Amino acid sequence: MDPIKDKKYLFLAIEGLKAPLPSDWKPIESSKSKEIYYFNFKTGEQLQEHPCDKFYKNKFNQLKQRDLQKAAEAQMEINKNLINEDLFQSSESQI
Repeated sequence: MDPIKDKKYLFLAIEGLKAPLPSDWKPIESSKSKEIYYFNFKTGEQLQEHPCDKFYKNKFNQLKQRDLQKAAEAQMEINKNLINEDLFQSSESQI
């Protein structure tokens, strides 16, 4: 996510940063590197990213794709109207 280009989606990043860990997940600090990773004590799964990050990344991608699709459809409608206007003006000038 680009904080400038994707400003309208920053609410998702904020939600993701505030998201609580799902049950059974705990943050663990590596004794060697001092980096935080996440460990699921029920399944034994270990992640370097917050377990909810994937959800928020997918949500961001879905919303951005939807908005890009809407923008493309709007541009197609504008182009269609411009073509129709040009055709109308051309036919008027031939009269």
